[in-house]
Amino acid sequence: MAVMPMNWKIHHVKSVDSTQHLLREKAVSGADEGTVVYADKQTGGRGRQGRQWDSPTGNLYCSLLLKPECSLQEAGLYAFIVAVALANTIEDIIDTDGIQPKLKWPNDVLIEKRKCAGILLETETNSKNIVTHLFIGFGVNILPQEEGDRIGLSDYAEGVLRETVLNNFLKNLEYFINIYRKNGFLEIASAWRSYAFGLGERGRARTASGEYHGVFKDLDDDGALLLLLDNGDIKRITAGDVYFEK
Repeated sequence: MAVMPMNWKIHHVKSVDSTQHLLREKAVSGADEGTVVYADKQTGGRGRQGRQWDSPTGNLYCSLLLKPECSLQEAGLYAFIVAVALANTIEDIIDTDGIQPKLKWPNDVLIEKRKCAGILLETETNSKNIVTHLFIGFGVNILPQEEGDRIGLSDYAEGVLRETVLNNFLKNLEYFINIYRKNGFLEIASAWRSYAFGLGERGRARTASGEYHGVFKDLDDDGALLLLLDNGDIKRITAGDVYFEK
């Protein structure tokens, strides 16, 4: 895949049901790769598996369009590219000694075990099952969070602006996309591991086929979580939710 600069086209709206929905509408109208929409507020924001994403005014709610022309499996790797770009962005903003953002498989960014950001990938494919449109949605908590399981960037840094977070993220995202297109997934996986939450710790994975307990050993070459089960077997987790005991 060719390495090239991304021509980001940023659109801002005050309120929308979902930035993912708005971006899909723009794609139907012929929006170019690199189209970005962000909103002050979402009235129907959603996360993985249709879960509601609470979207009060003041945080960053954003979706962007890529046209990768790749398999569904390869499209899934972009979740890790986005996660690493977000972690880099957040780390630079909070700039706090001893505190580093962590990436919780498959799609959450944590600070001190509390959720700071989440990622949602949706695709459109052609008749050959090739991904023609990749809709990448993400939300970043910027304001201080009252809920116990969430944290905002303003809890660590003063004067954080959504536009600054977005612009820095897009620069980082372009950088890591180009690394991936030039060198493949291994370098992205290595960067993801450097932020990994729960690596080497016991946990459980809840999947459509059941619940599995063991130690989070690693990622494999397509981003699946490798869980070392109590009987010594390795279980590949390609979709589901992971919970850690600590």
